[in-house]
Amino acid sequence: PPEPESSPPEPESSPPEPESSAPEPHPETPEQERDTPDPTPEPRPRVATRDEADAVADSVYSGANVRDIMSKMDLYEDEAERRRVVSDSALEYEEIGDLVDNDDLHLLTDACAKELGVTDSFIGIIDSKRQTYVSHSKFDVNTGEARAHGDGLYCANVGTVCKHVVKRGDAMQTNGPTHASMAGMPNFTDPEYEAICAVDHAQGAILGDTFAQFAEYVDANSDKPDDAKIETEYDRRGEAHPHGAEKVPTVGGMRSLADTFLGYDHIHYTGVPIKLQGQTVATFCAIDRERERHDVDVEKVRLYAARAQAMLEKRAAEKKLARLGVPAVPPEAAPTVAAVA
Repeated sequence: PPEPESSPPEPESSPPEPESSAPEPHPETPEQERDTPDPTPEPRPRVATRDEADAVADSVYSGANVRDIMSKMDLYEDEAERRRVVSDSALEYEEIGDLVDNDDLHLLTDACAKELGVTDSFIGIIDSKRQTYVSHSKFDVNTGEARAHGDGLYCANVGTVCKHVVKRGDAMQTNGPTHASMAGMPNFTDPEYEAICAVDHAQGAILGDTFAQFAEYVDANSDKPDDAKIETEYDRRGEAHPHGAEKVPTVGGMRSLADTFLGYDHIHYTGVPIKLQGQTVATFCAIDRERERHDVDVEKVRLYAARAQAMLEKRAAEKKLARLGVPAVPPEAAPTVAAVA
């Protein structure tokens, strides 16, 4: 750590105060608590720089230590039941093509971003392995102009901020840097992610895909146009994409997602769980990547999350009926966002 700045010398005419004038500190009171006033709001604790965090990670770069690190992370303690609900509700990645770039979901995320004045709002479906951004609304806060979004893209569950919302089962708000842990939300460093890839093959495969796509498509020197389709795991296996060719994520979407989450020292995050059968299967989030915020009304985000939840509940019921051979409700009879609001 850098050396602390030295205090300016006392003027010669000002003699030092006698030692007896300083009260003895309480032996159990930390130095920081004695010297620092109690401001409102309370400042965040110092966050390690990226170099400092990576240096620490390098010293513990082994499979055994990473498994120990993962055991201390905020991972949901009843994950088996949560995954059962995900499967029962037809929310595994291969089954959510109808939710990707869904018009009704976009009405919700668009409205949330505009009402709260944030740069991004998204709904992320969290299945057994990954979080998929099914509706990502992105705006220029100065002009209000909509920007490219990352619908259909995903990240490994272990690599998302929203894993903390899953663990808590309730809304969370925080501010901080995207390259290190935000307040109350510990995260891994890049070397730790690399170690996870070596010991957790399922998460490692998804993390590896994401990192490779960032490296290939987000590079400023890339000549790929925004509307080009990214190469997916299905392309490599010679299989059709489960969401359909028209919903394969684009290079522009990947660049947009990277622009939302990478390289900021000060962002705001609000995440609210979307629950089915009492289990968190998705999150509704508001992000401001331009500044830290203390004025984002979490209750408004809860209202948007409740509307999305109503839509997912109706969809889950229809999927169950379909499995039983019951005819689907005609589209003209299906409730819209306005109807469930």
